[in-house]
Amino acid sequence: MRRLIAIACLAVAAPGLSSAEEDFRTGIVLDAGAYRETDGAVIMPGAWPMVASTKANMNSITIELDGVAITATYETVFKNGKNTAANLIIGQTVRAKLGGRGNRKLIVQIPDGGEVRADVVRRELARPPGE
Repeated sequence: MRRLIAIACLAVAAPGLSSAEEDFRTGIVLDAGAYRETDGAVIMPGAWPMVASTKANMNSITIELDGVAITATYETVFKNGKNTAANLIIGQTVRAKLGGRGNRKLIVQIPDGGEVRADVVRRELARPPGE
């Protein structure tokens, strides 16, 4: 009898998703793009001071979650020499959630199995299609 109760409790408590997995919701990709960010010149110390600039390949994505368009930026993520964010297509549904301190991170599960953690830069009400 104890086994039957334990099995029934496990079946009810664990329907296949962990509590962290349940936080992900279905969202729609509204925009995705890449750009190059330059932080400016840096003087490198040494016997012969050099001036160098720091550059980063960045991405910007906008995803609609629960009627809110969330725009976030992140540095390019390479997986097997390929940018995993290139798999995002406008209009595609993805699994995403807000996380981090104060919900300032947008965590998106990429269709190829990867995950992108981006810094939220803007939130606004999403416009209905056709507007």
